Amino acid sequence: MRYALVGVGVIFALLTLNPHLQNCAITVQPGQSIQQAINAVAEGATVCLAPGAFTENITIGKSLELRGAGRTQTILQGMVRIERDQEIRVALTALTVTGVRLGAAVRIAGKANVTLDDVAATESFMGVLAVGSARVTITNAHVSSNQFDGVRAEGTANVTIQNARITDNGLDGVIVRDSAMLQLSESIVENNKRCGLRVFAGQASGTPNAMRGNGADLCGFAPTVLRRPLVPQTEKTQLTVPGDFQNIQEALDAIAPGGTVLLQNGTYDVGLTIWKPVTLRGPATLKALPERQLVLSVIADAQSVVLEGVTVTGSRGDGLLLYGQATLRSVQTAKHADDGIEIAGSAAVQFFNSSVSGNGDDGIFASEKAQLVLIDSTISENGGDGIEAQDSTSVKIQNSQISNNKLRGLEVRIAAQLELTNSRIVANKSDGIALRDSAQATLESAQISKNGADGLLVTDKARATLTNSAISENGNDGLEVSGTAIAEIRRTALQSNGSAEACMRADQLCSGVVAIGDARVRLVDSAVRGSADWGVMSWLRRCGAPFDFFQGKVSFEGTNTIEGNNRSGNHKGNPGTHPFANLPDGQVCLP
Repeated sequence: MRYALVGVGVIFALLTLNPHLQNCAITVQPGQSIQQAINAVAEGATVCLAPGAFTENITIGKSLELRGAGRTQTILQGMVRIERDQEIRVALTALTVTGVRLGAAVRIAGKANVTLDDVAATESFMGVLAVGSARVTITNAHVSSNQFDGVRAEGTANVTIQNARITDNGLDGVIVRDSAMLQLSESIVENNKRCGLRVFAGQASGTPNAMRGNGADLCGFAPTVLRRPLVPQTEKTQLTVPGDFQNIQEALDAIAPGGTVLLQNGTYDVGLTIWKPVTLRGPATLKALPERQLVLSVIADAQSVVLEGVTVTGSRGDGLLLYGQATLRSVQTAKHADDGIEIAGSAAVQFFNSSVSGNGDDGIFASEKAQLVLIDSTISENGGDGIEAQDSTSVKIQNSQISNNKLRGLEVRIAAQLELTNSRIVANKSDGIALRDSAQATLESAQISKNGADGLLVTDKARATLTNSAISENGNDGLEVSGTAIAEIRRTALQSNGSAEACMRADQLCSGVVAIGDARVRLVDSAVRGSADWGVMSWLRRCGAPFDFFQGKVSFEGTNTIEGNNRSGNHKGNPGTHPFANLPDGQVCLP
């Protein structure tokens, strides 16, 4: 590659026309290789880019400055990757990085210390990604119109953003994860489709920033101080929209802590952040702003939030994102493209007489240490699970119904805990309830019926206790227990399971109770009737399984009734050592 030698007169002319083109070790013209120039210069040098368009992915692994002729004059269509295990200092100045279809326009990793000044990262999959222990300062920059996040900090990265515009990104404007740190000041964060600023973990600090037009301005553990309120807070404890304010967010900002915002009946296009104790009362419909992926966020700092008498609808992502303490009364959450409601962090959320229906994925997704209480409510017709609970969440369900969801009624996994009483899990397309990993569940007076697969699946190391309940007319097994899981069934009826047409075939097994692997099942004063195949079986060839896979234990206590099973007529005798050997064919098959 040949680079033009620039004479004194030409240098003076360039400085006069463009002050960015000074003290340059090399000036790269469009059509020349930026990477070759970077490789050729010494540590600490300045590589200048002339006005024009460059199409190239570049990697920087040494200290230097890469300087364009101005953000609107020098356009790099390609990724800038800055990384080294040892500390390097890199400056990107006065250029636009754009057009990266997979990955970030600017990716900073290792121990790189990078300054982005008068830089645009735009129209890429992601704007700026800082990972590892990178340190990044973003000033006077535009990060906009990226498909995914604008700025993302992960690992132990430390990111400072000042006097920047972070706008129109496809998900979050700024996102903080892991142990990353963010300082955000004097910036504009607008029109991002999900959250303006979302903090999953790590730390975020700074001064107030202008935020509006996002799906929600703040999400998760984002500090209240980083958002400049639209209007000052007042001492008024009741405000009306429209009336006192035309804008619901303005009313939420203005209301005194503990006050009530009254919504007149109507539909409001909103992207709301609730950051203090407040009641938001309808009747009204809260609809997502056009193209937005969230309607309302309750951040972790918010306590004693009440939503009452509202319908939340129309998001291209989730409807509600709840990290704080909230009570929902007579709230309908419906027709969102993703989850109806996501509950995370240490959120404590109670639902009374509410419904979550017709959402594209889960009705409710609960994670981390969230606590969910569902009373007199319905979860129905969602595209995923009715409720998915993972991590260390706690879910308590009373007098409620979870039905007609396209996957499971409930999936409870990792170390989540479920308490369910006087509730119905009905007509879900897959399992009624699935307990996985180390999940634990206590089910009392439950009706688990007409689900497309198993009524209750307990697998891995999960534990379940089922009392005074009914498991009936499920498509496959009534109860399947596998792995090292333990299930105790007391005073419960398992009736007419294996209702799917395929269960009549000889190559299918659809039984009342199935034990697999090292599972342990205890039946106490219960009844198993009318199953397509065995009433109670273990996974053994003698029972019709394709191979032997059972070393666990099935035990019986009290008075158990097992009758009328083997509707398929595919089984003979009652093999194994158990007290039911003299029953008609196909009732019990154990070792």
